[in-house]
Amino acid sequence: MKKIIGIAIGLLIILSSCSQVILLKAQTVEEVELSIGEITRVVLENGLTLLIKDSVSPTATIIFAVKNGSLNEKKPGTASLVAQCLLEGTQKRTAEEIATEIETYGGIISAVCDHHVSSLTTITLSEFTDEILEIMSDCVLNPTFPEDAVERKKSEAIDILNLIEDNPMFSALLRFQEVFYEDHPYGVSPVGTKDTIPSINRKDLTEFYQEYYTSDNSILCVVGDVSVEDIIKTAEGLFADYKRGLTLREEIPSLSPKTKDVKITEKSNANSSYVAIGFEVPGVSLVEKDWATATVLSALLGGGGSSRLFKEIRADRGLVYSINAGYSGQIGPATFIIFFWCDPGNVEEVTSLALKEIEKIKNEGVSEEEVSETIKFVEENIKLLYENELYQAAILVSYEALDLGVSFFDKQTEQIKEVTAEDIQQVANEYLDFYTLVELEPQNV
Repeated sequence: MKKIIGIAIGLLIILSSCSQVILLKAQTVEEVELSIGEITRVVLENGLTLLIKDSVSPTATIIFAVKNGSLNEKKPGTASLVAQCLLEGTQKRTAEEIATEIETYGGIISAVCDHHVSSLTTITLSEFTDEILEIMSDCVLNPTFPEDAVERKKSEAIDILNLIEDNPMFSALLRFQEVFYEDHPYGVSPVGTKDTIPSINRKDLTEFYQEYYTSDNSILCVVGDVSVEDIIKTAEGLFADYKRGLTLREEIPSLSPKTKDVKITEKSNANSSYVAIGFEVPGVSLVEKDWATATVLSALLGGGGSSRLFKEIRADRGLVYSINAGYSGQIGPATFIIFFWCDPGNVEEVTSLALKEIEKIKNEGVSEEEVSETIKFVEENIKLLYENELYQAAILVSYEALDLGVSFFDKQTEQIKEVTAEDIQQVANEYLDFYTLVELEPQNV
């Protein structure tokens, strides 16, 4: 339940603990009741959005994010490098000083970028929240992007891509994304590519930073044993000079309709074959629930030891070392993926069995009992994730950044609960048609 507490440039909050009146320059303050507790959503006068959850946890998770990731970059890898380089020095702190101060307060900090969001995340003791917020605000507002740090981070990005290539599972999934999405931005890793990363320079980073790191395009989330009023006051002071911008969210491109099956086989240094089979399905939506149906269907097919593919292909026939299915969950064109690894000689049979199971669902449907049990499985997994405050903060930021709203934290579960056997069959027939298959097989096959 949402309750609008007030809309004003000056919001008077009376702190009973000290009988002191504080003027907070907030435009809007909302209290949003969720299953994990009350979330206070505040939009400051400069447009910065705050998401605050007061809990009894001795630790605090703090995330600063901008609503733009690799989807908006001209050279793949730019957004990720900008986020990484925020920690490489400011006008008053060196990279070493940033790291040392964070550690002094028992904290750890990291920079992450996906297709839609770039963020800094810190976990610290709740009692040091103000100190960590000051350091993070300095990193966000006053980065210097030192030339040597930019070059070092570019080298580290190449190292990450090499590590992905050396891991057959990650490599197969990345290659699948490239083949499936073709020239769509989702087909490129947010880390960038070996071709584009070397061409990125400091000017590229500063231009991206200046365009997208603006107050009305940013979110600050704090989850921990904190005072909501104190966090608002602290953020108001620390980000007083954070300027608004004219940031426009680029529209997510659609995919060209798939009109045939695509099969790609490439060599790897692994001893087994790693295979990804994927179909295009709708992205996450506030209104349509096909995404929720795809989520339940993926769990029904390959979500655990009781799923159809695991029992038929792994438990009964022993044809794979591992097999699962999943829904990618983007807001743009999403993927329904079946992934397995096995002996090279079993790939054809496993692929056939997996596709036959899909055809069986399309033709015969599923029982309401099986759907009900699968929904319970999905719900339990979501509940386990919800117990982690880092996950809570990350999801709240993600839904806010994607314009789904923090209420979607619970609405997603409600949509999943509404999925029926009829929905499962309808989604399977509508979307699980032409597939893309990518296999990485051993060199000696």
